[in-house]
Amino acid sequence: MPKKRTTPVNEKHNRKKKRKAVLFKRMVLADILSSGCVFLSYCVWIDFQIRKEFDGKRWSIPARVYSQPLELYAGRRYEQNQSLKD
Repeated sequence: MPKKRTTPVNEKHNRKKKRKAVLFKRMVLADILSSGCVFLSYCVWIDFQIRKEFDGKRWSIPARVYSQPLELYAGRRYEQNQSLKD
């Protein structure tokens, strides 16, 4: 079977197609990278905001104490009505 000869017009068309494909791939890659950078920046900003809000406030809210402290340890007998007295 003889080889199909390409005309200069077909070669020019093929080069344009390849250039467009390469350009499209580069644009998609640039979009993915820029979107990733924006997402990463957002994650860092959110992390900073959350840490700023919660650091140092862990123990600032006083706890309510409803009874006296009760020591519990293994082997000690404890009855339910004792908790009602305390």
